[in-house]
Amino acid sequence: MKENIIEWAQLISCYAQAGLNYTNDIHDKHRYQEMKKVSEAMMASILNSEHSKIHA
Repeated sequence: MKENIIEWAQLISCYAQAGLNYTNDIHDKHRYQEMKKVSEAMMASILNSEHSKIHA
């Protein structure tokens, strides 16, 4: 399940980056930046919890 979440977060990040590359609308840029932040937070959350279990 965690692998799926990481893959989904990476996919969201890729979509957000593509949107940032191709949009000229300032509001869309803001939304894509937020998507990127959320996907990065998802990955960090999963990876940090796994890291904690390894070092426990």
